Amino acid sequence: MSLCQSGVWVGFESYPVGSPIPWPSATPPQGYLLMNGQSFSCSRYPQLARAYPSCKLPDLRGVFIRGWDNGKGLDGDRNRQLLSYQADQSGVYHERGGWLKGHHSGMPYWAQGSTTEMRPKNIAFNYIVKAS
Repeated sequence: MSLCQSGVWVGFESYPVGSPIPWPSATPPQGYLLMNGQSFSCSRYPQLARAYPSCKLPDLRGVFIRGWDNGKGLDGDRNRQLLSYQADQSGVYHERGGWLKGHHSGMPYWAQGSTTEMRPKNIAFNYIVKAS
């Protein structure tokens, strides 16, 4: 648990360096960085560089974190690596079917939405990361 005491966050110190943390403010606390795709100094933040060897944070603005498939077979991209970006993908739902007691067996039907993307309901947060 963490709380703010006189402007200092207490409890975050045990959180692992490099782990993304949802943050409900535009400004991260001292010692944390926004995860917006920026490069950082590997020499200044060596622990962070162990988690992100490219010395560049992932850009988590407007995207969801997804658990790595790691061979389970649920992600269609079988060669996907940790920290890799995956673009959105949607398809048109189209089936053939019919009524149980009717003349229209095999009649095609489809579903069409009101937008070009599919997304779950969500609330916007920043992601921050403990830098050292």
